[in-house]
Amino acid sequence: MNAEILQPLNKIQSRPFNFAHGRPNSGQGSLLFAKYAFAPNKLRYCGPDGNRDIFDYCVAEESDKGLIELLKGFEGAFPYLQLIAKANKIKDPFDEKVVEAYWIGNDLLKNVTTKDFHEQLKNRFSKKLSPNLMKWILPKPAEGAKPHHSFHVLDVYTKTGLIRSGIKTNVMETVDNCLILPGRVVKTKNEKLKTKNYNLKPKTIDNLTNQPFDDTPSSILRTGQGRPINQLTIQYHPIILKEGKLAFGELTTKEVISLFINPKVDDYVSIHWGNVCDELTARQLKNLQIWTKYHMEIANRTI
Repeated sequence: MNAEILQPLNKIQSRPFNFAHGRPNSGQGSLLFAKYAFAPNKLRYCGPDGNRDIFDYCVAEESDKGLIELLKGFEGAFPYLQLIAKANKIKDPFDEKVVEAYWIGNDLLKNVTTKDFHEQLKNRFSKKLSPNLMKWILPKPAEGAKPHHSFHVLDVYTKTGLIRSGIKTNVMETVDNCLILPGRVVKTKNEKLKTKNYNLKPKTIDNLTNQPFDDTPSSILRTGQGRPINQLTIQYHPIILKEGKLAFGELTTKEVISLFINPKVDDYVSIHWGNVCDELTARQLKNLQIWTKYHMEIANRTI
C-alpha cells in the first residue's frame, strides 16, 4: 500500500475477487468472519456467548466445525451470508468471497435480487418490528440496497435499535464504531498481554471493551506466553451528520488496537469497534469505500 491519505470516495465499479492464491475455503472465510465479529461480540452487542473461544480461533488461525457453529449464532449477520451465497450458487455461506461481500463488499452483492432481499427482510423482521418501523426498511431493496454490513447498520440498526444489550452512547459515535471503516496506520506501539494471575487487563483491551476479559484465553495459557498486540494510531474519515445527512468527516486520527494481525505504518486496515479486523488490499479498500458510501446515500433518503 502506498502512503497516500485516504482518497475521496467516488463512484467506480466494484473490483472482482482475485483467485491468485487459490480458491477461498470455509476455513479462511470463517476466520475472516470471526475477526470482523469479535469486537462487538466481546462487547456483548451481538452473537453468542463465546468471545473467548472466538478469540482462541483467531489467535491460532485455525477453523473447525466448532467455530462454524459459533458463527452461525450471529443472528444479525448469518442470514445475510446465506442470502448472498444462495444468490451466487455458492453452497457454503462461509466461503471467503461471501464473507468478504458482507463485511467489505464485492460483486457478489449485485446478484442478490430485489425480490429475495425484500422477502428476507420481511420474514426476519415483520414479527419483531411494528408496521411503522417496517415501512422504512422494506422499501430499501427496491431503492438498490444490498445485504452489506453498512446497510444493516444504517438502515436496520439505526431505525430499530436491534442490538442485543443496547448501547448507551451518542448515536453517531455508535454508527462510527459499528460501521466497518478503513484507516491508514500512522503509528504503532507493541505491548504484551499479561498472564499473571490468569488476568488479561492491558489498557489496550480496555480501550476496546471498557471492561477487561474475565480471564486469559486458553490459547495464551497453552503457550504460557503473553501475546504481542499493537496499539495503533490510524487516520480515517469519521461518520458525521452534515446538514442533517450522513457524511464522511474530515480526515482525523483515532487510537485503536490490533489483536490478530501486525500491520505496519502506511498499511490500510479495516476497523470495527476499535479493533483492527484485517489489512486491506487496494481492491478491498476501494470496495469498502464504494459500498459504504452507496448505502449512506440510500440511508440519507429517509433521514
